[in-house]
Amino acid sequence: MIKECGEKSIKREEKDWIKIPNHHEAIIEKETFEQVQEKLLHFKIENKKERKYIFKGKIFCGYCHHAMNERVNKNPIFLCRYSEVDTSFPCYRLTIAEKEIEEITFQMILRQIDVIKDTKQTDHIEIQTKLKIELQNQIQLYHEKKKILYEAVY
Repeated sequence: MIKECGEKSIKREEKDWIKIPNHHEAIIEKETFEQVQEKLLHFKIENKKERKYIFKGKIFCGYCHHAMNERVNKNPIFLCRYSEVDTSFPCYRLTIAEKEIEEITFQMILRQIDVIKDTKQTDHIEIQTKLKIELQNQIQLYHEKKKILYEAVY
């Protein structure tokens, strides 16, 4: 395929290929070709470890609101690639360390847990308050019955 300047080469699915059998003379025998293909498949790494990024697609630039990309190295960082070429953007060369994002996320989760715990404590206090009011009403009722009994005796 001759590629003209500015064109993109697009890999098509095999079903869309136009095949012309025996179009030209083979360089190697078909059996040798098949054997080499088998060996290549044998050495292909199938279970390549793919790193799952917990923050992938979840970290956005605070200035331009585009997704930040993770650059994995010894100390992984997120950077705003949208503004990487334009020095006038306020987020030009903006980066944040993955460890920093993890720490911020952890602190926010702890705050959420505290809010939930406080809510449960508040619910518990409300239940105790309602119970206390009921008990006070019962005590008041018993005081009135006691008063009525004293008056009946005297």
